Amino acid sequence: MAELRRNAMRPMRIPASSSARTFRNPIGRGGDPTVFTAGRSYYLTLTDDGDLGHVNMWKAASLGKLASARKRTVFTPPAPDNKEIWRPRVYRVGGKWYLLYTATDRAGAPHRLHIAVAGAPDGPYRHLALLRPGGHRGNEIDPVLMFHNGRTYLAFVGAVPDTANGLFLAPLSRLTKVGKAVRIPASGGTDGRCPKIREAPGFLYRNGRTWMVYSACNARTPDYRLMVESVAAKTNPLVTRNWRQVKAPVFQRRDAARVFGPGSASFFRSPDGRQDWIVYHAKDFSGDAFVPRTVRTQRFGWAKDGSPAFGVPVALGQSLALPSGDPGR
Repeated sequence: MAELRRNAMRPMRIPASSSARTFRNPIGRGGDPTVFTAGRSYYLTLTDDGDLGHVNMWKAASLGKLASARKRTVFTPPAPDNKEIWRPRVYRVGGKWYLLYTATDRAGAPHRLHIAVAGAPDGPYRHLALLRPGGHRGNEIDPVLMFHNGRTYLAFVGAVPDTANGLFLAPLSRLTKVGKAVRIPASGGTDGRCPKIREAPGFLYRNGRTWMVYSACNARTPDYRLMVESVAAKTNPLVTRNWRQVKAPVFQRRDAARVFGPGSASFFRSPDGRQDWIVYHAKDFSGDAFVPRTVRTQRFGWAKDGSPAFGVPVALGQSLALPSGDPGR
């Protein structure tokens, strides 16, 4: 507990980049991060542990400049669902920018799913609708879009009787109209450390498959990790037997580098479209606590079997080459 208290009180120092061609993690403070590019800029949004009443965003011309970018509030959700704003995700669809997020009407109460819209990536956004998946009621968090076989789906995390949280998928006839949700079975790994909690889905599309990368274990713990399952591009993702599980964790704690609880990942491509990058949050201490957590990013590749190969999480302060096409290069 003494170690936990020391780390909770210690301010996080963001190291400066070692050169114009490199950067160092962390690139931000908070959890559930998303980095995306638009025009000639990078954008970062996240669960802002210091401000859970707004959606904030950081914008920079280079990935290495996000850590020092000015925070800007791009959306203030309307009452009553304007508490505990978690895991915002931004998508461009049909020339508009859509923001999916989770909120509640009072601290500690069940959360619900929402969508907002804007004409530019950094807003301002206006509330569009409450998203209500058919066939599910109760706590709902982590809404994201999945694009598969010419259709759009809403993936989210919902309460289930046998575990704390489960993964769900529902078809969208339009972005504000959600069909009946189906629970997608998901493993926590074969080591038995994560029997409950599946959350924070994100998607990759490659090698004829849609890859769902999700987090397992309680995010408070150092064992928080990434798992993967996939579905073939031409099959129906609402049929659960079409999903193929990768049994072992694909990204997890690395004690030697003081990286604990890496998870809640999202993905982006380098400005020139040649490289794939993962963004995630992690802690630099092994205590049982949500915060302080920081945003990290690194390049990843693909294995011979077609699955994403994330490697191991890098240590804080390690110099990494900027993405290809980044103007900082």
